Amino acid sequence: MNLQLPEGAKKRIGKGEIYQMQFSPDDTVLAVATSIGILIYDVDTHQEIALLTEHNDVVKSLAFSPDGQTLASGGGWKDKSTRLWDVQTRQLQKTLTGHDGEITSLAFHPNGESFASGSSDKTICLWNIDRGDIDKAERKTRIACADRVVDIAFSSDGKMLASGEKNQFDQSIHLRDAETGQGVETLISNVESMRETSVAFSPDGTTLAGSCNDTIHLWDIPTGEPRKTFTNPGRVVSIAFNPSSTLLASAGTQINLWDVATAEHKQTLWGSHDYVTFSSDGKRLASGGDFNGINIFDVSTGQHTKAIDGFNGCVICVSYSTDGKILTYVSYNGYNIWDTNTDNPLNTHLTYS
Repeated sequence: MNLQLPEGAKKRIGKGEIYQMQFSPDDTVLAVATSIGILIYDVDTHQEIALLTEHNDVVKSLAFSPDGQTLASGGGWKDKSTRLWDVQTRQLQKTLTGHDGEITSLAFHPNGESFASGSSDKTICLWNIDRGDIDKAERKTRIACADRVVDIAFSSDGKMLASGEKNQFDQSIHLRDAETGQGVETLISNVESMRETSVAFSPDGTTLAGSCNDTIHLWDIPTGEPRKTFTNPGRVVSIAFNPSSTLLASAGTQINLWDVATAEHKQTLWGSHDYVTFSSDGKRLASGGDFNGINIFDVSTGQHTKAIDGFNGCVICVSYSTDGKILTYVSYNGYNIWDTNTDNPLNTHLTYS
């Protein structure tokens, strides 16, 4: 089944770029951040249902509230705003200002009553949300950071906020009190020549992982004490926990699986990709990267079970839906939806000019 777009939308996409995509928590909606606005798709019908164009610039970041009723979006350096949308009506509910640069990362608190925005202006803003009246949303605090914020994440209990920060020469990872933004714990700093920084909390909320160059660090939550360090053969671009928090996957020069408790290297998987994601049952791992399509692996055996190709360009994002039935991936010249039950595409990729 092909995902059909109106002719006008095809022309707009042909001039645009994709920056991020997010499934709603109930897997009914897929939001895609692009240079022409936010594309909203119905996951069941694979149809575009809206193009939200109120940002005055590219849209760089997205996050759904835990109940799936609100979508937050962050604009580029010309727009500098964070906007809140009603997912059901696709109406703009609130425009929030408080940053002086592009909004690089967004994350909702697990209780849905606040969210955080990270920016290239070296700040993180914490925002309060009245779920009964989104129009009352307001900034709670503005946190000064050492460098440009590239990634933020809340712990599953909502008590801690982690951030990855970078400048031209080095990068760092910080842990803060999620309520006040205070009590900064600098976990790593002044690491030179770091090409990428990635942070991720384990689903069980006990561990924070951060990658720097060829090294992966694990810290205990909430103490911030270092727990384990993995040395990866080559650069690490991204990391991901499995749903049970027992395994950590790292992607970059190699794709490796690590035992979280013991730091034991479990397996090296076939291929070299920059992005990895676990299925919701933890049985499959998907990877994507430079010009090698998508690879699917059996996590228990490490066996390469499926290669998805037929498109050109570097894959820049890969994600399973919450129920694991759909795999979505974005390349520089397309965006694709794959049915994991039938092993067939639900749409053909869109070609960008």
